[in-house]
Amino acid sequence: MRYRNSKYSTNRKGGFAPQKGRASTQRRQPIQNQNRQTIRSTNRPAVNQRQPFQGRSGYYGSPARKRGLGRAIFFLCAIFALGCVGFKFLFHHDGPTKADNPSIQAGAPVAQDGNTIIPDITIHQGDLVLVNREAPYQEDPNQNLVSLYDYKQDSYNVKDKNLTIEKRIVDLLNQMLQDFHRAKGPSDLLIASAYRDLIKQNQLYKDEIAALGSAGAMWVSRPGYSEHHTGLALDFTIFYVDTGLSDDYDGTGIYSWINQNCQKYGFVVRYPEDKANITNVNHEPWHFRYVGLPHAEIMVEKGYCLEEYIDSLRSFSPENPLVYSASDGKTYQVYFIKEDVAKNGIPIPNGKGYAVSGNNVDGYIVTITE
Repeated sequence: MRYRNSKYSTNRKGGFAPQKGRASTQRRQPIQNQNRQTIRSTNRPAVNQRQPFQGRSGYYGSPARKRGLGRAIFFLCAIFALGCVGFKFLFHHDGPTKADNPSIQAGAPVAQDGNTIIPDITIHQGDLVLVNREAPYQEDPNQNLVSLYDYKQDSYNVKDKNLTIEKRIVDLLNQMLQDFHRAKGPSDLLIASAYRDLIKQNQLYKDEIAALGSAGAMWVSRPGYSEHHTGLALDFTIFYVDTGLSDDYDGTGIYSWINQNCQKYGFVVRYPEDKANITNVNHEPWHFRYVGLPHAEIMVEKGYCLEEYIDSLRSFSPENPLVYSASDGKTYQVYFIKEDVAKNGIPIPNGKGYAVSGNNVDGYIVTITE
């Protein structure tokens, strides 16, 4: 979307509401958090010790009877204790721990061949869902949108209080832009767009087609096919407080720091200049998508757009995962599970942190933290 020469009025917290005039047009959006439940190991049930029967003194009066009774009680207690240990052995397991940024956490796992199986997840949820002309966005009932205005820092501004974003990426966004501020000093950076619903996307699409004809589809996605529906995409622009005018964000000058370092925080420039023939979207240096670590760093290192990365992961399996050491000091394993194979569950190595995301096409991407 372009915001060139559009006027904004400031508010007290760094929000900017556009004054009358043509609405800004924004582009394609990206897509994560998914049904999550923390897996906990089964706790051993408390065992109440049996109390000996307190009968009439004459009934258990003889020493022989007492010795026989003692042996019987000891034998029964031993069997009971062994049964408890066996119960714990059968049903207790050291399940995987919660990942740093899990796309989907699972319900109670089932041990199978040394792996943990995660049931009931969808390929339409997660940080790595692909949304484009061929892969429409599927609504996520667990989407957790918050007003970015309520969480923003002084290192950047937001358009207004109505701009919302997926909550789980707010801290990473703030960390990235705070580090940018420390490195480059004050700036005129403004976040102009993030989550969009179908109504908003439809209006933007109609406006762009009216202005540019069919070429407008290379700038704004059809409603239902926009990454902005995910809450994981955002658009930057430049707002000049002294003049009230704005300009396109092009990722140059001091802002090149963001484009060169965003992958360390899990973000990528979603529509690179040399990938328009694959993404079907023109180069948008202002449009960022959250995919998480290590995926953002791998994409940048390999020169992949999201379509290419999703395709490349299909060659990696639990037996032959992609292994990557990221800038956060952690080593990750990444592999793909086809949707039909995953119907019986997804294998996760025991005792490992993990994240599972659907790709919104044909399967699941599993990320294991060493």
